[in-house]
Amino acid sequence: MTNKPKILWLADSPGWAYDQIFQHQSRELTAYEHRVFYMMRRENTSVDWVNMGIMAERADVVVCMHLMYFVQIEQMKGDNVVAMLTGPRAWE
Repeated sequence: MTNKPKILWLADSPGWAYDQIFQHQSRELTAYEHRVFYMMRRENTSVDWVNMGIMAERADVVVCMHLMYFVQIEQMKGDNVVAMLTGPRAWE
């Protein structure tokens, strides 16, 4: 187990644009432990969603790659949630 601060990234799907951003940023930000949860995976079960909540609670920062994800988790996590808006399409 590591003592590094933890970042939870909420991305769309494996291999999609937000996943690519996560992959790049996690390689650059080596002082942090990185986790990712794919919000748009059809295979997500209720257990996966519970696990995402646990990961969010344990994370020092939660990075929401889309405004929709931010809205879904903001109430749960509070001040440690940031939204990464990547252009005007993020508001759609």
